[in-house]
Amino acid sequence: MARCGRQRKLRFLLIALGLGLVPVAGAQVSNFNENRLLNSWFEIARLPNKSQRTCVANSSNLITRGETKGELRWLWVCTDTLDNTQTHLVSAKPTGVPGTGSYRARVLWLVWHHNYQVVDVAADNSWMVLGTPNRKKLWIYSAKPKMDAMLLSELRSRAEHAGYNTSRLITQPQTNPAKSATATELK
Repeated sequence: MARCGRQRKLRFLLIALGLGLVPVAGAQVSNFNENRLLNSWFEIARLPNKSQRTCVANSSNLITRGETKGELRWLWVCTDTLDNTQTHLVSAKPTGVPGTGSYRARVLWLVWHHNYQVVDVAADNSWMVLGTPNRKKLWIYSAKPKMDAMLLSELRSRAEHAGYNTSRLITQPQTNPAKSATATELK
């Protein structure tokens, strides 16, 4: 009887892990300070996602403080397949345990929410890895338009260790990086 109960618990745990309901070790940073996000970031690589399906180059983000305590604002810019510039403004608030780098974001003109988490970040803020708790979305950002191939490979390995499937990771060329946005553009 005890063996059957353990098998059920193990089966439930495996299903929960597969659905992303149970955190995987190493998936979040600890003692995270949100001030570390306040920067201009260049997207170096990402897992394919619907919101960026037409972005082909020059994706970048500016992160500033929002209007309420703990709120952050992302101004996301990219060049699309028609050589147009796409911009999106996203607002995010911390969620979960303070200091873990978890945020709930909402696009200002839409009503649905997405949860994001800082998976890893450089001590000198030269790069950041951002993902979703279900491990379906992942971005690798750099404070500079280019990233060393060895560092990108290391960050890819770290993301895999945190439970992300990076086999479909695509690099984002920064051929003509978008002009840095200013904080006034976020208001």
